[in-house]
Amino acid sequence: MATFVPTDPRQSAADRTHTAQHGVDPYPPIGPATAIPPTGTPPIPPLTTDRTPVPARNRSRFAWLGILIGGAVLYWLVLTTMITTGNVIYFPTMLLLGSAGVPATVLTYAVRGGRRPVGSIGLVVLTAVGGGILGTLAAGALEYRLAEVGLLPMVAVAVIEEGAKLVIPVLVMLIIGAHDRRLGVVLGIASGMGFAILETMGYGFAALLASGSIAAADQTLVIRALLSPACHIAWTGIAMAAIWNIQTARQRDLAVVKAMVAVVGVIALHTVWNTATQGSVVQWIVGLVSLGVLLSMLRRAHREDPLARRVDPYPVAGGFDPAAPSPQTYRSVGPAPRNAA
Repeated sequence: MATFVPTDPRQSAADRTHTAQHGVDPYPPIGPATAIPPTGTPPIPPLTTDRTPVPARNRSRFAWLGILIGGAVLYWLVLTTMITTGNVIYFPTMLLLGSAGVPATVLTYAVRGGRRPVGSIGLVVLTAVGGGILGTLAAGALEYRLAEVGLLPMVAVAVIEEGAKLVIPVLVMLIIGAHDRRLGVVLGIASGMGFAILETMGYGFAALLASGSIAAADQTLVIRALLSPACHIAWTGIAMAAIWNIQTARQRDLAVVKAMVAVVGVIALHTVWNTATQGSVVQWIVGLVSLGVLLSMLRRAHREDPLARRVDPYPVAGGFDPAAPSPQTYRSVGPAPRNAA
């Protein structure tokens, strides 16, 4: 039987002897007593009224694979139907499926591929739509103005496009705050995805107008869609992850320097990509480096638990703390208060 620590100073010597012999405190404390279990017996977790829900396991970690396979099948069906019937009314559907399948797969993997889903669906979709529309409009207008005066080197194109894609994610960060460290890379991927989809659709439509051939449009869509994870999606995801980390970093100055290095790095990669010959070894190297860095950031984000840490249910030396939550409960708060002596 577990004995109890006398807590009332009014106990006499006889009372203390009675407590030691029978394990019963004649003056039990008001509130939860601190039990001392027998030697070698693990402490029994206390009953708790805490009802904080434990987040469910992510059951959609491989949803990205279904989107990839389903998107490829739907694209093939639409393309086959359009070629068979000769009906160009299917061309917008072909543009949408051909340009969105692979980018949507990458975004789904970023959101659902970890232990817990990242961000809300509405926020991610809003960032993708807003980043894509604003990014393409801003980049197109600025590039057109610079081209008119003959001041459009490739580095300027990279600066304009990368800056335009970061506008919406940065605004989201300033509005909601960087409360979840994993959300930065996801919002960067979402904005880059929106930009890549709209740009790919434009190039596919331009290929159809220039050649009058469905095959040319199909080739343009497939190549640009497959390359998008290593280009716009990767570059914006890398830059936004570094910028997002500024608000949560302990060493703010170092985080600012890292963000500047990341932004300059993606601009350099974008510039080299634009100046290299399509399909050349240089483009392959740039694409592999960009995709490798992005996947590394995603793996790190997926390993992080969305809740800050578990609370130690046994913070008091020699026993458990009755005020602590149950071992199965996760919290994002500081250490549990120690039991008063």
